[in-house]
Amino acid sequence: MTFAAIAGTALATWIAYQWVLFTITERKVRHIPTVGPDGFISSYIAAWKYMFSGKDAIHEGYEKYRGSVFKVPTLSTANRWLIVASGPNMIEEIRKATEDELSQHDASFESFQRDYILRDKGPMLRNMGHNIVRVVRGPLTKSFPLRFEELKEEIGLSLGANIPPTEEWSTVPFYPKALSIVAQTSNRLFVGLPLCRDSDYCQIHKDTTIAFFTGTQSLNMLPAFLRPFGGRLFTKVHRSHEETAKRLASVIRERLEMEKTHGKDWEGKPDDLISWFLDVTSEEENKTLESLALGIMFINMAAIHTTSLTLTLCLFELVSRQEYMEPLRAEVEEVVEEHGWSKESMTRMQKLDSFMKESVRFAGVAAAFVERQSKTDYKLSDGTVIPKGFRVTAAASPMNSDSELYEDAKTFDGFRFAQGGDPRSQSLVTLSRDFLLFGIGRNACPGRFFAVNEVKAILANILLNYDMELPKEGAQEGTKWVGPFRVPNPKAEILFRKRQGRPTV
Repeated sequence: MTFAAIAGTALATWIAYQWVLFTITERKVRHIPTVGPDGFISSYIAAWKYMFSGKDAIHEGYEKYRGSVFKVPTLSTANRWLIVASGPNMIEEIRKATEDELSQHDASFESFQRDYILRDKGPMLRNMGHNIVRVVRGPLTKSFPLRFEELKEEIGLSLGANIPPTEEWSTVPFYPKALSIVAQTSNRLFVGLPLCRDSDYCQIHKDTTIAFFTGTQSLNMLPAFLRPFGGRLFTKVHRSHEETAKRLASVIRERLEMEKTHGKDWEGKPDDLISWFLDVTSEEENKTLESLALGIMFINMAAIHTTSLTLTLCLFELVSRQEYMEPLRAEVEEVVEEHGWSKESMTRMQKLDSFMKESVRFAGVAAAFVERQSKTDYKLSDGTVIPKGFRVTAAASPMNSDSELYEDAKTFDGFRFAQGGDPRSQSLVTLSRDFLLFGIGRNACPGRFFAVNEVKAILANILLNYDMELPKEGAQEGTKWVGPFRVPNPKAEILFRKRQGRPTV
């Protein structure tokens, strides 16, 4: 046989095999309605389209099947189908499921292709995962209110370096600056001085953030059997891990030696991520340079991505809605004058919190949130069974414009969540079934308290110290939809100048 004949036979065999797998899989979820085509070839084409227009598919499904579940074809799932829970009641049923029924941990590994994007470090991250959550939920969340003055200092320095307060208007592509501001500010708490002001160190984590999410997108577009090769060709996250370990090698080894010699509690022990990981980690295999560097890298990546995206989205909404500028400034000035800069003062900035939440609600950050992987056949209250081995998510952005959930849902009202009742019960960090930015239930984002307060503090500083407006010509949106996600636009610009008629605070 010629090479062409052998190749043709192999291709035909592979297609036949894929058809058999598809048929077996499709039968398992045939009882769940489909948005889009569900044939062997047509669903594959639709799965490609989902990468670029996933928001439309999720919104269509929400309109048709609100209060139930539907499925869409995707490339990111191993079996092509993503099952979507639609409406608060269905989301509550997803929330109530145990990790042994619907697993958040397994879903995140498949969704972000972590076994491939990290090359051989996937098992290490699986082992470190619970320690990462324990660090963020425990010492990180407890530490930042006590060290708020340090964060305030770093915000002022990083803003001044990235957006100099000039007398004349200057044009600033904001998202790249947001990455730098957030990386420096966050690392004041994560690793402290002087490393947080080391531009090369911060650049590692900014690059990791971009490489991880672009790499995930690239891997999701490949057939499953090519992803191990794609992980080696298309992603650079493993290099970021190596660079992080290299930069932290001496300090981590010193900490390990100090703990070995003096125990966990020794005089002068720094209050940072390295110490926190050592405090919560009982497994010796996770007390290594590689494991600790991986944990620090992932906390940086999550913090920088979430915070810089939210900051960019909120600031562009603010600059495009100038009528909110003075009321928000007045609130910030009043709170700071009476209470200074602290975590408690951030809590008192209820109008600013409301504006941030409304910005996220109105724009939407993702079409779907709250991903789980079914580890058993899971029966919903309406009788629908989610078969074992399928990924489940919840329609998120469609609820933001649902008039049954929000009055005048399609109108922007910056102070919507600061009116009536206790505004704190409607704050951005508060979890609810109809606002899924940080997830829901026991698997909700443990870093949301730090992230929201960091964004709020940065916005408050910008409000007090800068005038802002959009360019008169060629203004671009600060964020845009790409498939099922809203992503920052690195080219979108804002005009800044030093605030007129008032000294810098």
